[in-house]
Amino acid sequence: MYLSLTPEQVRRANTRNVLFLREILQHYQGRRVSEKGRENMFRQQSATTMATSAMDILKRTLETPNEEALLTEVRLKAKEILRQMTSPDLQAPELDVEGLSAEWVAKVYQALFEGAAPESQETYDAEAVQELFAVHGKKDVAIGEAFRSLVAGLPAALSKANLFSNLPHIPKDEERLLRQAPDVQASWSDCASFLPYGIRPLKVFYATQAVSGLGQRLLELKFIDESRLILGEEIRFVDDRGQRQNLEDLMLLEIRQTSEINEGTSRALYSWMIQTAQYRPYIFKGFQVQVRPRSQSVGLIQDSNEAASGDVTRRWGIQEVAAQTNVATWQRSV
Repeated sequence: MYLSLTPEQVRRANTRNVLFLREILQHYQGRRVSEKGRENMFRQQSATTMATSAMDILKRTLETPNEEALLTEVRLKAKEILRQMTSPDLQAPELDVEGLSAEWVAKVYQALFEGAAPESQETYDAEAVQELFAVHGKKDVAIGEAFRSLVAGLPAALSKANLFSNLPHIPKDEERLLRQAPDVQASWSDCASFLPYGIRPLKVFYATQAVSGLGQRLLELKFIDESRLILGEEIRFVDDRGQRQNLEDLMLLEIRQTSEINEGTSRALYSWMIQTAQYRPYIFKGFQVQVRPRSQSVGLIQDSNEAASGDVTRRWGIQEVAAQTNVATWQRSV
């Protein structure tokens, strides 16, 4: 049975719509690169191109509330917009998602789904619309469940947000919005203390991907060898332009850009991941953590085994007891 999605039905899904839009854009923005002059040689290279007119229409419509003529354009370009939104090669338009009207976002989504409906149908299958969101949500739920495994059994200083306590809280409205995110709901009892600082399972996942991605590129470019891929120590090297680089600075920049967090939060999250890595050997995809005795730093060794390269739920659930000296050092530091 086909049902028309009324504005009221869609408004009830406002939170999910806005979160979905934000994550779609974040996914694409994490892939942004400059093809001219290798302005940042450490960002992953790809053959992405600028957004086409279809995505430009979506951007203009989202930023222009109550413009019915633009909704008509969205309906006409709906199939192309949805195709591009699921393409891994698309660069996303820049949007201030938090500044958008949630009700207007709902109307834009309804216009998209109405326009994408087969011509033989006057309305769109409401269940199919929900399934479009569910596919994205299932991935986030899996990351939320993986986060529960990640923090299970960690020292209290790591299983709670102690390391972030000196950071300012995010606005209450933002926190209420994030509480509805699938990854947060799947791990609420474990991530609740992190959420006031804007840290949620998805942010942690993106941050670990940033570390492993940059580490792999640095090794491939032979800027450093594996024995010097150490997190938590002062590691310097010279790049192919003869410029001196600091590994920690690059890691923090990569985390900040990929997870879309500020400098203070990225630094705290980086420290938290280093300490957590002493208990979770496969927290960084494609690498096995090497615990360094009498040190709070960890080394990363490339590992192609399933334990290191497999599903995040399995990787984050594998535990390793850190050296007692590291535990004592860490407890004193907090």
